[in-house]
Amino acid sequence: MPITEPLLQKASDALPSGEITAVWLPIAPEGVIRVSKTIDDNEVSAYVDRFSGEIIKVDKIESTVTESSFGDRVFESFYPVHYGTFAGEASRILYVFVGLSPTILLITGFIMWWNRRPIKRTKKENCS
Repeated sequence: MPITEPLLQKASDALPSGEITAVWLPIAPEGVIRVSKTIDDNEVSAYVDRFSGEIIKVDKIESTVTESSFGDRVFESFYPVHYGTFAGEASRILYVFVGLSPTILLITGFIMWWNRRPIKRTKKENCS
């Protein structure tokens, strides 16, 4: 069992019931592990000391949910469109074919060129 599992379980127990939505691991040597849950549009986080396993603090961040502007919605759509996750498995399959299309066009174009190129005749074939 990895060392982080007991720490995650301890942080999850310190928070209200719900599913863990984010985990931030420490970057600095003295950093702490932050575990978050989103409950009713509010983010609740627990900070755990990675050495002792003690809960340092629990924060509740009130949500200020507002409707996103058109520009924000367009910007937020870049990630799912880029990775093809916007329509589930169907869009990923479509992206495979779209990704392979330049290679297919290259191969079929080469075959067409190969079949159309003029055939050079040798002197013996021209004399006969």
